[in-house]
Amino acid sequence: MFPLRAERLQSMPPEGLTVRSSGPLARVRSPWPLNAVVGRCESITNMKTCPFCKEDVHEDAIKCRFCHSMLLQIEAAEQKVSESTRVTYVLDRDLLRFAKFAGGVLAVFLVVGAYSFGFKLDSALDKARDTQEKLTEAQHDLKAAQATVANLKRDVETVLAEAKSILGDISAQKEAALALVVSIRQLNPREAAALERVKVERPDKVRRDSNSKLWATGATIRIRFLDGDQKSQTFVREIAREWTKYANLRFEFLTAGDAEVRLSFKQAGSWSFRGTDALAVPQDEATINLQQVEPRTVLHEFGHVLGLIEEHQNPRANIPWSKDLIYRELGGSPNFWSKEEIDRQIFAKVSAAELGDYRDFDPESVMNQMFSGTWAGGKALGGRNELSQSDKALVSRLYPPAR
Repeated sequence: MFPLRAERLQSMPPEGLTVRSSGPLARVRSPWPLNAVVGRCESITNMKTCPFCKEDVHEDAIKCRFCHSMLLQIEAAEQKVSESTRVTYVLDRDLLRFAKFAGGVLAVFLVVGAYSFGFKLDSALDKARDTQEKLTEAQHDLKAAQATVANLKRDVETVLAEAKSILGDISAQKEAALALVVSIRQLNPREAAALERVKVERPDKVRRDSNSKLWATGATIRIRFLDGDQKSQTFVREIAREWTKYANLRFEFLTAGDAEVRLSFKQAGSWSFRGTDALAVPQDEATINLQQVEPRTVLHEFGHVLGLIEEHQNPRANIPWSKDLIYRELGGSPNFWSKEEIDRQIFAKVSAAELGDYRDFDPESVMNQMFSGTWAGGKALGGRNELSQSDKALVSRLYPPAR
């Protein structure tokens, strides 16, 4: 039986009780014994309110009979907190059941996931093994490819070296061809007519043979610099005098006044008039030009000053020329020579009557122009930086020492 609240007893007497207030003493009639009623009332007054569900429970109860919450002893200080600021937490048994259910479902998912992931892990391991094998094969292929590339690199380097050699030959051919354009200057008709008059006027400088272009033996040839710096002029003086060690001639270098030979550094190409042809050229014009100031060029052009010819035009030279190749290359850029010009500059030979007792062809002579082996039958010509033995012997014979 649930106990009755005290306020209900005060406002509404329980059934079976009759209260009389008349008379000096009030009388109470009840079907229950008086001591039972008093005990019941005392038990009703010893109640407390559940802080969670607000129902009345016995003062000594440690668990609420309505919400089944545990009733702990509340400190006196906490009892003074007003009802408006108190926060009450209610833990429902259904919520606990739901939490347990959710935990179980989550556990099932975890087990199933771990089982499934185990299969995926095995598959991933298999794929990793396949990838490792493919990687090993790729490394072998890479090493093979590197070896192939190294071989190709060697082949390419060989081809490049050959190409550079060929380009060098081509460049030498073009330079030689360009130099040939102006290597020996020819007198024009007016100058050729003047030459005969000059020879008569200058018997100390020329030979009696009218066909010869050689200077008189023992003559002093004056050479005037028309331009050029001191360094270039000094270099030319030192190199050119190499000829006079073997020829009975004397070079006198000037910077002013009349001279048989006039030297410039500023015109195109390296060239010279041959021997005494320089006497027919006006005094204000160059008779020799040195675009390249180097030993080979200086020796070669001063050989022409002494009257020597291009060695490949020696009447005794039998060079196996690659004529078709030469016609094709000299006929194109940068020379654009005609066939007649190529024949005159390359294949024509100076007559033996003009040269007299000259010499056998000397492939080592400094008077050779530079020809590649592809032009000259497989053996390159020219390029020497010093006089050959034949050069020395030739000028010693053409200009013999005084007796």
